[in-house]
Amino acid sequence: MADVEDRQTTMEKRLRFHKVMINVLALLVLASAGSRVWEQFSGPGELTVTELNVVDAEGKEQVNLGADKD
Repeated sequence: MADVEDRQTTMEKRLRFHKVMINVLALLVLASAGSRVWEQFSGPGELTVTELNVVDAEGKEQVNLGADKD
């Protein structure tokens, strides 16, 4: 009978561990998703490029903005 009780105690400990791990992983997923959403709506960002090509729907270059190379 003690063997069955030991097994049950071990299984209960494992279950508690898995519950904690699931909660930690869920918290990490929510934090990651929240940071992505915050980045989207945090306002205008800044983009630095050395050259910018604007193309139309057919892929033809319409405008080329780039720094002059010496």
